[in-house]
Amino acid sequence: MFDQSLFQNKHQQYEQRFVYDSFIKNEIAERLLDKLSFIKLNPQYVYVEGLDSHLAEIKRIYPNATIHRTLNPEITYDVIISQCKIQQVANINTQLRHWYKQLKPQGVLVFTSFGSSSLQEIKKAWQLIDGMVHINQMLDMHDIGDVLKKEQYQSVVMDAETLKLQYETIETLLTDIRALNEPLADTKMRKTLTGKARWQSFCERLEKLGLSVSYEVFYGYGYKGNELIARKETDHESMISFDQLRDALKHKK
Repeated sequence: MFDQSLFQNKHQQYEQRFVYDSFIKNEIAERLLDKLSFIKLNPQYVYVEGLDSHLAEIKRIYPNATIHRTLNPEITYDVIISQCKIQQVANINTQLRHWYKQLKPQGVLVFTSFGSSSLQEIKKAWQLIDGMVHINQMLDMHDIGDVLKKEQYQSVVMDAETLKLQYETIETLLTDIRALNEPLADTKMRKTLTGKARWQSFCERLEKLGLSVSYEVFYGYGYKGNELIARKETDHESMISFDQLRDALKHKK
């Protein structure tokens, strides 16, 4: 199971030791920005995370917008864009709920993440060596779509594609994976050193599998409607927060 606290600790340690410029995340970002260009909006406020090196492009797409890299609780946003970040949070429901509260009515959420079939070649190469967990459990696109609907987002769209990369050397392959800065953080991961023999066996098996790595990338979209919607808690119970009720009454005045 994903250990968010361990992940954050390792993530911060790696950021202090290395400078990351992930070719893979940059490629996903370019594809996301291409999709954004087809969403015709004229937002006032846009929140962006995970796209620090693409702010100029976002400004080109939304020339009249004020772009924030930190959520301001005093502001509601027309657009929230999250690039390869949602898989890192402790609770996805809570994160989506938080974003929903920060959106204006008709505000749009767009995000990307890695799907559950990502890095299967790595998983397969390790399977017959030690049976331990060696990659973080990725998200299921359909599950995230269901959570978006539960958290009241409307017109939910989930789209996915697979990026398959072929490498000439295992060193380049591993460099690209490390550059993602998605350190392994699982409660079932090995707590001791991998060992030279195990690592060598892994490298040999990966080479026999063809030195390729696949990433399932998914794109999520939803918007906040004007009407008051109760969030479904169980089959027999729904919940409307005080803030929702207050906002709905404001719009009826």
